[in-house]
Amino acid sequence: MIINTFAQEQVIWKLDNNTEASTTEKIKADAQKLKNLKVVGYISSGAQRTIPEDLNWPSEKTANKNRYLEYAVKSVQGKKLKIQEIKISLSLNSSSAGMANIEWSTDGVIFSNLSENIKLAAGSVPETHQFNNLNIEIPENETFFLRIYPWTRNPISNKYLVSKDIIIKGVF
Repeated sequence: MIINTFAQEQVIWKLDNNTEASTTEKIKADAQKLKNLKVVGYISSGAQRTIPEDLNWPSEKTANKNRYLEYAVKSVQGKKLKIQEIKISLSLNSSSAGMANIEWSTDGVIFSNLSENIKLAAGSVPETHQFNNLNIEIPENETFFLRIYPWTRNPISNKYLVSKDIIIKGVF
């Protein structure tokens, strides 16, 4: 009897004092990328605070595709990678109007929905959103992109998106 066991590989963006990822040796990860958001600091709970560049969250009915946090991973060895699990910890400090859409892609252009209209916890302690039993196959030499599109249902000023421990797990 032959038993194949595959070691699970992991990438984590702790976001406790920078935008870099920590990986296992078989996966390469880019630093966190922001579009129309800026990092305003890191808080004692080991989390990152981001906000729109003008410090204002507009009232929106759905996610704004021109404002996101992006995380990218690929195989170092050029092998096919299967994403099995994603964990994302998010909150909107001092507001219950925070929402987020989560999407993924293998080409950075066409994105598929992982979850939409996630209600974010209000406060400085992010709540973990976990996606298990995924079977997202990333072809050889391709990159997996994960995007978080934060948005608010009401106009809000000077309130921060709090994020930490963005984790992507998979096998070859």
